[in-house]
Amino acid sequence: MARSMFERYGGFAKINRIVMSFYEWHGFGEPRPVGLYNYKWMIGSDVLFHQALKVTANYALYAIPLQIILAFLMPGGRLL
Repeated sequence: MARSMFERYGGFAKINRIVMSFYEWHGFGEPRPVGLYNYKWMIGSDVLFHQALKVTANYALYAIPLQIILAFLMPGGRLL
């Protein structure tokens, strides 16, 4: 029961976020459709987006493997 409710309402929220990404809306009034402009702006002009990609890539390439290696080296860590 709880899982189905979570999937139902969580799925609606995810779909709504995707649909709203094609609109410009400041919380009041009617949303204005802008198509792919939000994505073109994000990829082409948003400095924070590129910084976030760099930080995420560094975390994925360095921090996660290091944490896994350290977990195996700790007392009680087993490979199998």
